Amino acid sequence: MRSAPARRYRFRSCRGVFAQQRRYRRAQFPFSLGGRRWALGLQLKPCPGAPPSGSPAPPQVPRAQGTPERGAQVAAADRLRQRARMAERPMWEQVGTSFVHLYYQRFDTSRVELSALYTDASCLSWEGQQFQGKTAIMEKLMSLPFQKIQHSITSQDHQPAPDNCILSMVVGQLKVDNDPVMGFHQLFVLKNISDNWVCTNDIFRLALYNFA
Repeated sequence: MRSAPARRYRFRSCRGVFAQQRRYRRAQFPFSLGGRRWALGLQLKPCPGAPPSGSPAPPQVPRAQGTPERGAQVAAADRLRQRARMAERPMWEQVGTSFVHLYYQRFDTSRVELSALYTDASCLSWEGQQFQGKTAIMEKLMSLPFQKIQHSITSQDHQPAPDNCILSMVVGQLKVDNDPVMGFHQLFVLKNISDNWVCTNDIFRLALYNFA
């Protein structure tokens, strides 16, 4: 067994070796990974093409923003995709969907333009009241007691009918002036007359329920 002085001498020798190794590492690498010695005389060579030290920073290029032309292109692409999807549907669904969109667009913006969608033989049933002919139908629609109306279509279904007609059923909601939102149902029978699709039969009912 070694004596205590021998052990102390060996321990001191090891401490000296470790200290010498630390001094060597500091001389070779004057910085530590912990970030404590980065500023101890370390000289970094600038990268080729870099601006000299002390020069102002180059201006930042702003990120490209959307332009009106880009928005128009996106909208046009969306319309083309919608047309492509519609072209895959049966003919009666294409005609019915287009008619429903046109009908409620004109109803909400300019009701007088609805006259082009009816004929003198068309029939309208509005909340149980019967009207026949374009003139009577337009008198009823133009006399409705509201200033502003907005339709929102929930669902629509279309079927082929005899005599080359199309049956269209619409379920949706409408808001008149400041009144609460109400549901409605509307049924159209469409027929192609002289290469124009017109409404020969129109039935409208509000979705009012009486649970009493």
